[in-house]
Amino acid sequence: LRRPLAVGSYQGRFYVLDAGAEGAGQIWRYRPQGDSYPNQPEQYFAGSPPQNLEQALDMAIDGHIYVLYQNGSVEKFQGGEKQSFEIRDVPGGLGEVSGFAVDPDGDGTVYIADRGHNRIVVVGPDGRFQSQFRAEPPLVSLEALAVSQVDGRLYVLAAGQVYAAALP
Repeated sequence: LRRPLAVGSYQGRFYVLDAGAEGAGQIWRYRPQGDSYPNQPEQYFAGSPPQNLEQALDMAIDGHIYVLYQNGSVEKFQGGEKQSFEIRDVPGGLGEVSGFAVDPDGDGTVYIADRGHNRIVVVGPDGRFQSQFRAEPPLVSLEALAVSQVDGRLYVLAAGQVYAAALP
């Protein structure tokens, strides 16, 4: 691994987003054997990814793999192939993004930490804006998100503090 940026797991498989692999980056997939991962990883993308992963910020997995880029765009993949997904209709657009999350057992809803506007933006499986979360006082320095639809909670790391909120 040259520049690992994010990790995730899904159905026992472990994934690493490596922004520096082979020039354009790669997502490495580790398959379990019992309680360990003894074998070398496989390339998730058969060749180079559709977009250079050097500009990636984060990765989330729910059966699809989503990659968040520094410019606020998100790409969605299934089996290494790009799927149709475009973030649309976000009021005021996205500011500086810092992370995002999907629930691995969820419905494809994507939660994006918009540090530039001190909010969490919620988009549906089609990328269309659904809602946003704001707090008083504002959530400054948004760093990371996690979500559990099973627990009905959104977890936010902002300025070194952890917050939890009920999902709508």
